[in-house]
Amino acid sequence: MLVSGALWLTLKRALAIASDRSSWVSSPQSIVTRVTPGNEVSQYSVSLNEPHLFESNVSAQFSGYYRTRIYQQFDEDRFGSFLTLGQSLGDVWVGNANLGVQRVKLTDFDGSTPIQVYDDRGPDLFGTVGGSLRRSTI
Repeated sequence: MLVSGALWLTLKRALAIASDRSSWVSSPQSIVTRVTPGNEVSQYSVSLNEPHLFESNVSAQFSGYYRTRIYQQFDEDRFGSFLTLGQSLGDVWVGNANLGVQRVKLTDFDGSTPIQVYDDRGPDLFGTVGGSLRRSTI
C-alpha cells in the first residue's frame, strides 16, 4: 500500500507539472511516438529530442524502435536504438556524433528458405558510429 501511495503522489505531481502551461510554453524539447501496425510490416518507435542539453549548446536525441517484417520465406524481428549528440560550432556550423545498435533475428522459416539465410538467422547485433558537419545560414 505504501508503494502504491508513493507512486500515486509521484504520478499526481507529474500530471500537475504537465498540466502547467508554463512548463510547455516555448519549450523546444520533443517526444515523438509512432505506432504503425500492419499485415506485413509493423513498427513501433519513440524519439526524445533535447536541443539544449543542460542549458548548453549541446543537443541530444535518443530514439528506439521495434520492427517486425513478414517475408515470404521467413520473418524478421529488429530492435534498435540510436543516440545523437550535436554541438554548435560558431554561428553557422553544427557537428553531430551518432551511435547506434540494432539486434536482428530471423524466424519462422519455410521449406524453400535458402540454407545461407537459415545459417544467418541470428540473433545478430550491429553497431554503427557516424558523424556529420552541417552549415546553415538560416
